[in-house]
Amino acid sequence: MAESGLANILSCAFGGVEHMLSGKKYPQNFRALRLLVSVITQDIVQEACDEADFMSCLEARAKSSRTAKLWVDGLIKPVFLMMLFYRAEKEERTSHYTYVQ
Repeated sequence: MAESGLANILSCAFGGVEHMLSGKKYPQNFRALRLLVSVITQDIVQEACDEADFMSCLEARAKSSRTAKLWVDGLIKPVFLMMLFYRAEKEERTSHYTYVQ
């Protein structure tokens, strides 16, 4: 994602992009990337009614240009994957905690 503008966007909003892009400060990075993706996908969310529509709209945008494909495949989908992993991990901890008691 070098020279894509991602560093400029994140430095304006969060500062310390060098640490973010090197993998340090994971919770802050996760929050920043979630907010960035929510802003980027805001118009697609308004178009799509359900999850299947959202993903098809996202794929259609990715096919429209190489830049859109870069953002979808290089940022949006990996952040969604991080969010799914985080949710699964949180549900696992919560369900384990309730069963142990």
